This record gives sequence, C-alpha cells and structure tokens, in this order.
Amino acid sequence: MREITVDANLNQIAIVTEFINAGLHELGCPDRIRIQIDVAVDELFGNMIRYAYGSGSGPATVRMEVAENPLCVVLILEHMRQSIDGFVGNAPQFDDITMLCLSFNGPEKPVKECELPAVVDSIPKAIAFAERELQAMECPVKTQSLLSVAMEEILSNIVHYAYGMGIGSLTVRTEALADACGAMITFMDTGIAFNPLEAPEPDVSLSAEERKAGGLGIFLARKMVDEMTYERVDGRNILKIVKRF
Repeated sequence: MREITVDANLNQIAIVTEFINAGLHELGCPDRIRIQIDVAVDELFGNMIRYAYGSGSGPATVRMEVAENPLCVVLILEHMRQSIDGFVGNAPQFDDITMLCLSFNGPEKPVKECELPAVVDSIPKAIAFAERELQAMECPVKTQSLLSVAMEEILSNIVHYAYGMGIGSLTVRTEALADACGAMITFMDTGIAFNPLEAPEPDVSLSAEERKAGGLGIFLARKMVDEMTYERVDGRNILKIVKRF
C-alpha cells in the first residue's frame, strides 16, 4: 500500500500524479494506461480541491492498493464502500471519499517471432525458439514437453506438404495470454490452403496396418493443447494453438 497526504490546492496535482506514476511504474503498468490514469487523477483531484473545502483549505490523502486476489472492479468498490459504512456507523458525515478502481493484468506481454525456411532442418530450430520463449513465461516443464511434441507434428506437416515440390518459408510466433497464465503459438506459411481441423480424425481403434495413412500427427497435437484454430488470410495458412498452465 502507498499513501500520500498533501495540501488540497492545485499546486499539489503534479506531486500526486508523480506519486501515482511511481507506483504504477513499479507494477510495470504500460504508458498508455498511465496516461489515462493521469487524466482521471487530474479530474478527480482537481474536483476535490475546488469543492471539498470551499474557500478554505485542508489536507487531501491519496492511497494506492493492489488487490492480492483481484475481483470485478465493481465488487471491489462496493466492498470498500460497505467497509467504510460499517466503520463510520451513525456518525455524521465529515469527509468525502472518491474511489478510482482499475483492472490491470500486468505488463504488456511481448510477442516474439521466428521465420525459417520450410525444410526439415528448421523443425528443431523452430521448436528451440519456442521453448526458450516458453521458459521465459515460466511454463512448466511437463507442459513444455507436450507443446514440443505438438509443435513437431504441426511443423512436420508444413515442411512436408505446404509447398509440394517447391520452396517456401514458415513463421512461428509466441505470445503469452493476456487474460490467463498460458501461451499461444502461431504457425504461418504461404503454402497450399489446408485446414487441419477439417481433416477426418483417424480411427485409433484400428491397428497401424488397418488404419489409413496420415492425420494421426495433427490428431495427437489437438489432444495436447487446449485450443486449436485455423484461418486463411491473405494467402497464408494461420494455425494457432493455446495451452494454459
């Protein structure tokens, strides 16, 4: 918790804003959100100064707190209002309290990308790239192993079938989920249009000799991730997998 008390006059707005910005910086708050908060603070603090004490003067306190277990911002404000009412009881009002509650999910998550030739030798390089980024996200080792297997199946499919006898490239993009603990990995190529989600699932009840060739790798990859989506945009196959951890 951070708290500052200043004289309620317009000259103190810059001090309050600097105090709040310092706290937001420690949280890794993006600049675009800090700018929005600056505007809100100017309005709220300026309003308090103009009307709280009339022609007189007095102190103004600003407190910053971070919820350990974030709830809906409306519920946080309601809970705080009930706590204040319970503390004050039947005492006559002698103070005004203005509350500003923001939902902030942490620093902006970086997006990393790697482009390689669509050849067999690129498969381990692409997987190694993604594994480094997963480690940076503190992805559990067991989850990394599952994703590595899924990535190998997807990359093998691109390398062997996307360009036929031609030559092309593949791109792997990694990013942390914005609203949860997990990762999204995107695979892109400009090869033949192919939606693996429309491919018929193999009959795994049959023996390897009885089962038709093909389709098992993508089937296994789908079982190892939480989500898999496909779209064809501007001549590119875009396959995304999501795994929460």
